[in-house]
Amino acid sequence: MVNAKKTNAIPDEQFAQNFRSLAAQIKTLSRQLRPFEGADVVSLLRTGGLASGSARHHWTTRAGTKRFLEAWTWSALISTVFRFPFTIFGKEGQGANNLWMSLFHTNQHSGWPCPSLSSETWRQATMEQLVSLVDQDIVTKGKEKANYLWLEDHLVVARAEIADYIASGLSVITPTVDRAQVRQIIDKSFTLAMQMALQRPRLQVTFPRVGAEINSGQMSFDGEEEEEGPEDGIVAVVVNPGLTKWGDAHGEKYDHRYDIVRALVQFEKPAEGMYGVSLI
Repeated sequence: MVNAKKTNAIPDEQFAQNFRSLAAQIKTLSRQLRPFEGADVVSLLRTGGLASGSARHHWTTRAGTKRFLEAWTWSALISTVFRFPFTIFGKEGQGANNLWMSLFHTNQHSGWPCPSLSSETWRQATMEQLVSLVDQDIVTKGKEKANYLWLEDHLVVARAEIADYIASGLSVITPTVDRAQVRQIIDKSFTLAMQMALQRPRLQVTFPRVGAEINSGQMSFDGEEEEEGPEDGIVAVVVNPGLTKWGDAHGEKYDHRYDIVRALVQFEKPAEGMYGVSLI
């Protein structure tokens, strides 16, 4: 058996920086897309994920369309790369995901087990073992080799499928998709997902549901109450998810939630309409 290489803990500040770098790359892609004239972007791509439940009028302006493309790209990544800790390994990773959920039960709203010392110890140790079996440059850079090992092959296929899903989806609404930028997003996403799964604390990409009450501890706002957030209101639009941590480097406090990066949302007050836009 190959011995898993122990991974050093990554500070929250570094995770925040890496997450924001990915967010910036996604935002750049969404701003550079030029949809076909007259294209109904929302109908063609369909709402789901972050956009699920949002009123259509939030996406119909030019700025709203850009935010929708941003939310759509994030949703694609959340449903694939960040779906579960071992998803980057494709079909082989799904087996580890299923076993993890079966061993520790799936009673969190996202389908993950509730974070605990046992569930996160198993997840970290298993991920360390899997990562030790592959060339990490394939994860982080999409390195090409003449011959891939069996697990590397599944990793390569997973990367290609997700990149093609995003590029093909966007090609429905625009004549040009910068596939080089898509590959950069995949590089950053796979790197971040690997780093998250190798940590002792639970790290998870999270986002509030549309219609949820605003929470300044989990959401970021821009407006009159920029420092502390508004006193009341509901989530109207989710543009970017957040990055959330449970537990610490000592294997304790798994009942404590800490939002390393808060979700990017727009909110509204009942009968008053849109109130503000958050900033990561």
